[in-house]
Amino acid sequence: MQFPSYIKTCMDLLTNSGYRCYIVGGAVRDSLLKREIFDYDLTTDALPDQMRFVFQHYKTIPTGIKHGTLTVVIENHPVEITTFRTDGTYQNHRHPSSITFTHSLKEDCARRDFTINALAYHPSTGICDFFGGQQDLKNQILRTVGNPNERFEEDALRILRALRFAAQLGFQIEPHTRQAIFAHAQDLFYISLERITEEFGKLIEGIDAPRVLLEYKTILEVFLPELKKISLEDWNATLTAIAKAPQNRNLRIALLYTPLKDSFYQTLYQRLRLSNANADEIRAYIKYKDAPIETRIDMRKLLSQLPIPYASYFTYRALLDSRINQEACERECMSIIKNEDCISLKQLAIHGDNLKKIGYQNEQIGILLQECLNAVMENKVRNQKDALLQYIQSSKIF
Repeated sequence: MQFPSYIKTCMDLLTNSGYRCYIVGGAVRDSLLKREIFDYDLTTDALPDQMRFVFQHYKTIPTGIKHGTLTVVIENHPVEITTFRTDGTYQNHRHPSSITFTHSLKEDCARRDFTINALAYHPSTGICDFFGGQQDLKNQILRTVGNPNERFEEDALRILRALRFAAQLGFQIEPHTRQAIFAHAQDLFYISLERITEEFGKLIEGIDAPRVLLEYKTILEVFLPELKKISLEDWNATLTAIAKAPQNRNLRIALLYTPLKDSFYQTLYQRLRLSNANADEIRAYIKYKDAPIETRIDMRKLLSQLPIPYASYFTYRALLDSRINQEACERECMSIIKNEDCISLKQLAIHGDNLKKIGYQNEQIGILLQECLNAVMENKVRNQKDALLQYIQSSKIF
């Protein structure tokens, strides 16, 4: 297993101080799958105070020191290192009521969610696999460590993590784990919206998201009950569109919610703790899903209002309607921009001061400027100062 120099430094410092240290979890899994590794977690038999002493010459952050987790900053990289531990009884289907430090790597791995995430690695000993995780990786199977009912009873978030890993990796969930997922689905009510949003976002980005959405729709309906309103025909069309879509979270969520009526859009933002930027992007896709795009005038009007990149927007439109020529639409937009067609108030040949001088004020000015912009985009008047002022006088809006 290849890993960065800052991880080697962490492991060497602990090992040279007489402690054991392993890379654990997702990094080991992804290394075996030859997937890109984004972060490394380490586990050790060193207690938190012992870790602090080992890393006394480095910046440390007590990320979760009560639970044995210390973050060490080495070569400007934060690394989470956690003491071997076992978990006590879980509360509220989410958090253990207590933890106990242990000297057993196997006991530490036994508390983890899935066999493929319960793998540990050290350069001198290789991979430690107590629960058959390597075989499950080869067979592309997702199963819990131990009894699946107990694991989901302890922490209901593991239900969504199972669906997320199935979507990301294209793995099948083994039958007993699958049965337990459906049996404990209602426990998702105990999970915070922030954690649900995080896992669901990763799920819908997954390469195998359409299959997971199809097989586990009733699980998703626990926290997204609006999905029950989608007809079978629309649901199948939505999954087909998502299957063809790039792995873009906001685009895919927009596709998921497109079949619903406007009244459900606000509910979406209440169900998922989206940032304002993400919510606005999803709203924009859906708001303009039926915008006219047949003529250059249509395109000008669309570009004047569209708050998202037109390339992403036309990807969305083409996924909804195969008759739409995405490349032709994008070429027309590029032409409008290149030719500097007037599509914004900033490009108008007149501005507010021009209208003040001839007696207009306050909200009248905004209304008139927008009317002029529309007229220019529709080829009713040239974008020239004199022509626009004459147009205003002749239109007699006020």
